[in-house]
Amino acid sequence: MDQLFHNLDVLIIKGLKMTEKLLAFILLISLCYIGCTDDDIGHLETDSIIGTWRQFQTAYSPGSGVIVDDVVNGPILSLRIDGQFSLSSSLELTGTWEQINDNEIMLDFEVDEWDITYEYTVDENILRLVPLDPGCVEVCFTKWRLLE
Repeated sequence: MDQLFHNLDVLIIKGLKMTEKLLAFILLISLCYIGCTDDDIGHLETDSIIGTWRQFQTAYSPGSGVIVDDVVNGPILSLRIDGQFSLSSSLELTGTWEQINDNEIMLDFEVDEWDITYEYTVDENILRLVPLDPGCVEVCFTKWRLLE
């Protein structure tokens, strides 16, 4: 009988040690997760679309050739990791955005249930947006520089 209680004590002690190790591991992982902010997540990849962007260029075609204009103090587009966006220019527009595939996003504006699908590329902190739906008859795009 003493051997049975001894074996039971050993199992309980080993179980407690395993529980302590598991709790320590969970605590460590939790602290690592808490140390990250949404800002850290958005800057993990240099090609991430998450961030705050200022438009600096627009291009369009009136029928012959492409006109590229520089934009001074252009609108600011913020794409947040939680799927919300804001577009600040003379008006403040807000809504949700979603990734359609590897290089397409859809901005769903709260105003009049209006949405636009864009093809996008990000290269060296420059975001290029090409409207697809509704799209342009000929060439058109905007370029945005990452602010944060």
